[in-house]
Amino acid sequence: MKEYKNVLEFKVSDSAVLNDKLNLYFGTYNFKQATRKNDSLVYVKRGSFLDGWKFNPLKWESKIEINLSESDKVLIHHYVYNNGALTPIAFSALFNSFLTNLERFVNHNADFQKENTKYINPARIKVLKCYSLILIGVLIGLFFGNILSELIGTRLFGYLGIVIGAVTARKFVNEYWIKKYTPQLR
Repeated sequence: MKEYKNVLEFKVSDSAVLNDKLNLYFGTYNFKQATRKNDSLVYVKRGSFLDGWKFNPLKWESKIEINLSESDKVLIHHYVYNNGALTPIAFSALFNSFLTNLERFVNHNADFQKENTKYINPARIKVLKCYSLILIGVLIGLFFGNILSELIGTRLFGYLGIVIGAVTARKFVNEYWIKKYTPQLR
């Protein structure tokens, strides 16, 4: 599955408070500062076995690299890795808004939590819909697997139908999202 990658560059109006604002913004969403050098910062969110059960894509494994220049420009590289079942490309609107709201917060003290929530809630619903489609694939696989196991007389085909249904549904769901959103990212 593909990871999500995005780059954002913006000019900072007050570089004296930039580090505090970055720590507040990313700390609100439980990002940890992994490294800090003179001109770069890296924030990460570690992945876990339970990422597949997290309905908020901002809680998935991700890395944000921030490069600061002497001309008060900030260059951000944002990477989000899949949660084991869904491609993060399907949630590009949320991730784009997340970075845009960072710029608004840093330069204009905008209320980022309110703005980010506008995109988090629809993303949660999208995750739920995707998992529902995968569940439907499992049920279809179970149905046809049971029919095949009755015809052949081996229960193995019932279990195999569940696996094939889940993998096929997951593949179709992710292919759909990748096709739909990849041209927008280029």
